Amino acid sequence: MIIAYRRSSTAEQQAGYEAQAETLKKAGADKVFGEMVSSVSERTELDRALEFAREGDVFMCTSLSRLARSLPQMFEIVSLLERKGVTLRILDMGLDTSNSTGRLMLNLIGSISQWEREVMLERQRIG
Repeated sequence: MIIAYRRSSTAEQQAGYEAQAETLKKAGADKVFGEMVSSVSERTELDRALEFAREGDVFMCTSLSRLARSLPQMFEIVSLLERKGVTLRILDMGLDTSNSTGRLMLNLIGSISQWEREVMLERQRIG
């Protein structure tokens, strides 16, 4: 089964939220969980989606930023999925953790994303 998760930070991002649903369904999602909350808020639908996933399933999202806000959070989610025997697919990156190259790319991209976020926050503090 392909389980998908979509998220937007605010209700004002309705168009993007709906676009995610369409993209996920076109990519073959069997069940889509979604919510409109900040990534730092409690994400009950993400928790439900992760709980729903079973061995052999694929967990899919449109982008890494919709799934995790930080590198530790990403590793926590990936680790949970791995323990359950579930692979992760991130559509906008063409990333699939069902193979060693996909797992390597996820680690590299996650680290770069974390660095980019930290640089942005540093600039905000300076500016």
